[in-house]
Amino acid sequence: MKKLKYLKYLLLLTSCVVFAQDKEFEDLDGVMISAIEEYPSVKKNEFAVGMTLMPFDPYFTSYGINLAYSRYLNKRWAWEVLNASMVFGTEKALVNGLAENQGLQPRDQIEQNSYIVTSNMKYVLSYGKSIFFDRYIRMTRTELIGGVGSLSTTKNNYFTVNAGIQVDFVVSEHFSWKFEFINYFTFDRPEADLLDTATVRLMLAWRYK
Repeated sequence: MKKLKYLKYLLLLTSCVVFAQDKEFEDLDGVMISAIEEYPSVKKNEFAVGMTLMPFDPYFTSYGINLAYSRYLNKRWAWEVLNASMVFGTEKALVNGLAENQGLQPRDQIEQNSYIVTSNMKYVLSYGKSIFFDRYIRMTRTELIGGVGSLSTTKNNYFTVNAGIQVDFVVSEHFSWKFEFINYFTFDRPEADLLDTATVRLMLAWRYK
């Protein structure tokens, strides 16, 4: 009788495990989902090219091109060896107002951003998977960015301390789209506000071993 009792408990436990396994792989809106504890499309070297936008400066909206090279040390850490941007400015209404009211020549007297060269460390905060159009499963990766660099303007060069975040949307084994928000803090530029040098980027990255 005791063996029969243990057999019942064993059958009950087995049925619970089977039920849990079935629930684990349920479909979501008709799409079958399975989670694999691996890190696909992670290569050691990454080259990225993209567009840079600095929209928060009160005088100029700066835009331009960006090039970057990163070396991934492991699954959590990467060294962005070089990130370089060349930007151009378009005048905002405030500049035109100053020129009309005070007779200023804006491009000669108001400081504009020209070049940004930085080197940063990246910490991979999270990995995830996203479903597009109920069909395509893509890996995403979120990275925190921190480092130092140099910001060149039409009047001076400034040392920067950088902090930001980057979201990586993998589209294939070797390519991904990267969206980045980063701020370049220039402590020796007292007239600049906190977000004057904040930058938004969209980049296409190519990864290889």
